[in-house]
Amino acid sequence: MVKSLRESVNNVMKKWFVEYIVPVNRRFGIKITAISDDSKTFTLKLPYKRKNLNVGRTVHGSAIMCLAETVHGVAVLWNFDPKNHRMVTSTTNLQFIKPGRSDLFVKFGLPEKTVEELDLVLSAKGNTDVEFESQVTDSNENLIAILKNTYHLARRV
Repeated sequence: MVKSLRESVNNVMKKWFVEYIVPVNRRFGIKITAISDDSKTFTLKLPYKRKNLNVGRTVHGSAIMCLAETVHGVAVLWNFDPKNHRMVTSTTNLQFIKPGRSDLFVKFGLPEKTVEELDLVLSAKGNTDVEFESQVTDSNENLIAILKNTYHLARRV
C-alpha cells in the first residue's frame, strides 16, 4: 500500500512536471492523456488552439516537433529516475505527412525488454545512444508526422 501510494504521488508529480514546469510544454498546452497500467505506454495531446497555429491556420511545425519529442522524454522519465539520468537529443528527423487541422496526439512506449537492455548498457558503460520513433496523428487518427530521433542517455555521476 505504501509503495503504491508513493508511486501514485510520484506519477502525479511527473505529470505535473511535464505539463507545467517544462516551459515549452506549458506554452503549447501539451497534456498527458493516457498512461498504460504498466507505465510503459503514454499518449500525449497537443490542443488545436490559436497560439499553436501558423498563418495557414494549421498546427505549426515547432508545436508538432515538441509533441512528438516530448513523448520520448516522458517514457524515459517514467522508466529511469531523473535524479540519476539525463537525456539529450543528438539528431532529429521530422517528416511532415499532412497539415494538422485538429487536436494532435502521439503515443509511444518503452517495452520492458527495451528498458532492461538500456539499464544494462547504462550500468556497464554509463551512457548510450538510443533511437526512438513516434507518429503524430489527428483526431481522426490520420497520420500527420513521423519523428525519428537519436538521444544520448547517460547516468549522472
